[in-house]
Amino acid sequence: FTKARSRMQARPGWAGPRKFEQGGFSDQLKLALDKGDTQKMLDLAGYGIDLNIRDQNRATPLIVVAALGNLANVTYLISQGADPKLTGVYYTDAAKKAPLGSLVGIAVHRNDGDMLTYFIEGLGLPVDGREAKGTGGTGGYTPVERAALKGNTTLINYLLEHGASPSASKAAVLYALESKKPDL
Repeated sequence: FTKARSRMQARPGWAGPRKFEQGGFSDQLKLALDKGDTQKMLDLAGYGIDLNIRDQNRATPLIVVAALGNLANVTYLISQGADPKLTGVYYTDAAKKAPLGSLVGIAVHRNDGDMLTYFIEGLGLPVDGREAKGTGGTGGYTPVERAALKGNTTLINYLLEHGASPSASKAAVLYALESKKPDL
C-alpha cells in the first residue's frame, strides 16, 4: 500500500487533495470500479477521495468489493468513508440477468454469514431491501427470497430472526424450509 501511495505521489501533475474531484484520482477510481479492480480501489481509498461514486449501474466501489467477497476490504472501505447504505446494481453475470443491489442481498447471494452478520448487526442495515430487476425481468428479490432460492435455511432463519418479513416471499421461504428439512 505504501509503495502504491509513493508511486502515485511521484507522478507528474499530482496536485494533492484539492484536485481529486476534478479528475485524477476520481477518474482512476471510476476506471477501477468499471473494471472491478479491487486492489486499485483499495489503494485509492486512502487518498480522501469520494468513495461513493457510482458506475453506469449506480454501483459503488463498496458494492463491487462486497460482491467479490472480502470482508476485510469491505470494512476498510467503510472506515475510509464508503457509505454502506447506498444501493446500486452489480451484475453477477455478463448477460445482466442476475442483479444484486444491497450489501445485505450481496452477502446472502454469497452465502456469507459473517458478512451478513456484519451488515445487519454491525452496521444496522435493513433486512428487507428489494433488488432491482435484471434484463428479462429476473431478480428483484428480497434477501430472504434470495436465501430461499439458494436453499440456505440458516440464512433464511437468521433473516427472519432479525426482522425480515416473510409475507411477500412466504411461498418461496416455506418451500425452501420444507425441502431442506432433515428426514426424521
